[in-house]
Amino acid sequence: MKLLRCACIASLCALALGSAGCVTEYEDGQAPLSPQPATIPSQPSSLLVNRLAFHPTLYARDMNGNGMGDRLDATIYLWSEPYPYPLHEDGTLTISMYRVGDYANPETEPLRRWVFTPEQMRAARTKALPGPCYYIEVSLLDDDHRAGDNLRIESADLVAQFTQTGRKPITSGLSTVHLDHPGR
Repeated sequence: MKLLRCACIASLCALALGSAGCVTEYEDGQAPLSPQPATIPSQPSSLLVNRLAFHPTLYARDMNGNGMGDRLDATIYLWSEPYPYPLHEDGTLTISMYRVGDYANPETEPLRRWVFTPEQMRAARTKALPGPCYYIEVSLLDDDHRAGDNLRIESADLVAQFTQTGRKPITSGLSTVHLDHPGR
């Protein structure tokens, strides 16, 4: 019993000392961090999109309960390098799904293709930590994809392409997603 009391007292002392808090020390001339995040300057009108960052979820979600992933969420950032922040710009976004490794063959047709009009892209505008972006959802169960989510593949490659009127399309790198172990 005495040993149990000693253990409890030691635990309480350790807890009290551990929760005392942290102290931030600054070196000479170093200013403390600003309590508010810096604001991103307004986007110049002369910028032209020249880079696309496409970030789909790694695992498709199973929305119809059949054990196969059928919905993917993605965040898209548009850049005009060397401008340091992402931006919103009018244009069309096309996302294509291929069997893993098939994208390199120019004769291969995608398994699925989703096209987002400029109006849909404007509706998908949002902001994330890096700045302005687009948040979209694609589903293998859409009306256009009557075959549903029974693709008989475990993984797929996705590629996004952004097109502005009168400009050459900008294509993302490949992103491999998993369809066989759906996130819920």
